[in-house]
Amino acid sequence: MTSTMERITKRDRVLEAIKAIGRPCSIKTMQEWLEHRYAGPPYADVPNYLSALTVNDRSRRHNDRGRKNFTPDPHHPRDLLIKARVRGTKFVRYWFYDHATDAPTAHVSNEDLDWSYNRRKG
Repeated sequence: MTSTMERITKRDRVLEAIKAIGRPCSIKTMQEWLEHRYAGPPYADVPNYLSALTVNDRSRRHNDRGRKNFTPDPHHPRDLLIKARVRGTKFVRYWFYDHATDAPTAHVSNEDLDWSYNRRKG
């Protein structure tokens, strides 16, 4: 019999990592959490999963080829995250997206994050 842990998809594991970390986080932080939590191969494909799940990622189309409309949709299972740039750096952080406010969900972060990063104009 297959255990519940084995049936969890990588997409679900990425979302679990962000929730468990509890603040906007980097790809590296997520990969380290996943590798610690789940034994097995390295999580080198995390950026691809994040791209498909992030409403303001410019590479979404490449990582979700079956999708035709990329307008954020609260009912779409892959419109879950938003990406922000750490001001004054090239680093980005990922966090949960709130469709009602078109912004990140409430969070605590000691970093100066620019949530307008990569936002569509008009």
